[in-house]
Amino acid sequence: MADINFVLDTDPLAQKVDDVAVGVGAVGAAVTAMQAAVIKTEKETADTICRNLDNGFYMMIRSNLSQKVSQFTSSMNSRVGSMVETSQAIDHTRDQMDQDFNRIKARYVKLFDGLDRALQSRVRVLDGSAMELAEARSSLLLKRQCKDAPAALCYGRDIQVAALKAAGAHMKVCAQRSLNSLGAGVDHIVSYARSTQMAVKDRPSNRAGQVLLPVVYAQVESLATASSYVATVTLPDEASDEVKASARARIEPMVPQMASSGAADMAAVREAFVRNLAREGVPQRERDLMLGMFDGSAAGMQATGRGDAS
Repeated sequence: MADINFVLDTDPLAQKVDDVAVGVGAVGAAVTAMQAAVIKTEKETADTICRNLDNGFYMMIRSNLSQKVSQFTSSMNSRVGSMVETSQAIDHTRDQMDQDFNRIKARYVKLFDGLDRALQSRVRVLDGSAMELAEARSSLLLKRQCKDAPAALCYGRDIQVAALKAAGAHMKVCAQRSLNSLGAGVDHIVSYARSTQMAVKDRPSNRAGQVLLPVVYAQVESLATASSYVATVTLPDEASDEVKASARARIEPMVPQMASSGAADMAAVREAFVRNLAREGVPQRERDLMLGMFDGSAAGMQATGRGDAS
């Protein structure tokens, strides 16, 4: 068998293998560097995206809040303006109502003052003696004392004695006048009683006596309930309780029949009222006022036919 001797040179292969190893190492380093760059880029991109998302969300919330604030601000301003206008209208209405109230109050005060003066003059005319007696009493008790009160501080001792004597004399004169007036009144009462006693004498009789008792039946408007009336029966105070009870027992069953008065009865009442005003000589102004107050009542409206129309 022949022997073959040959020599293999592995240096090129080893060199190639070394070159490949170097290339693979470079590729691994490049891959590692690329991976690090990719990770860095992804992190930066994620940070940018998160930052943009946060800024976008913040801007959106801020924009929504700004819109809400502007909307509520405009609504509040409009409502404040409306409230200011309403407040001004209320103040104007209140001022107008105060002016109307004061005007009506002044008119009624003037009206009632005129009525008071007219009634005072009529009372003075009707009760002249009593008014003169009251004035004499006031003058006797107060006028001289009020007039002489500062004199006690200003007069000397001798002048004060003279003033006191003059005041005493004046008081005696006033007292004498008052006593004369009272005596005249007592004489009038006594003479009237004697005349009555002479005209009416007590005579015994077996017949049952007939007593004529004046009775006043009134139907007035109720202050508690509107459009309702309260019936009242008034008897003289001089009558005894037995007579009053008997009269009420006879009159009260007739109250519903008397209360059912119609427009004709109310018209008759109005005519009688007008005749009484004319007979008493009431001044025209007071007559018109009293007749207007009567026509303004429910009875007057029924008498004039205005109650049925309403």
